[in-house]
Amino acid sequence: MGTASTKQTGWRIGLALGLLAIQLGLIVFARFDDRRFFCWGPHDQQTNYTIQVVIDGQPLDAQQIEQRYRTPAVGYEFRAKAHLLGLIEQYEKTLGRDDQAQVTVHYGINGRELSEVWQWPR
Repeated sequence: MGTASTKQTGWRIGLALGLLAIQLGLIVFARFDDRRFFCWGPHDQQTNYTIQVVIDGQPLDAQQIEQRYRTPAVGYEFRAKAHLLGLIEQYEKTLGRDDQAQVTVHYGINGRELSEVWQWPR
């Protein structure tokens, strides 16, 4: 009876160590990548931003930008900047692909000035 109990305990320990190893790997991954959805502290980067969009030479106003992306034209992203930029890029690749929009996002991370620039199309 002791052998079956030892096998069961060994299996549980192996499973627990495997899950911890996966979590550790994802945390290390998150330190070197903008996508932080799978680590323990995904909200460690706050991004303040402004979005500007021009379609057919006409700039969109803040309300039109919010309707387009379902996010404010000026605001804060409490997840990683990749979340905001990915949201915009996904919209432009799918629903907005025929609009040929020119998108400029000025952003700063963790309270810094809006010194970084991201543009679509890339």
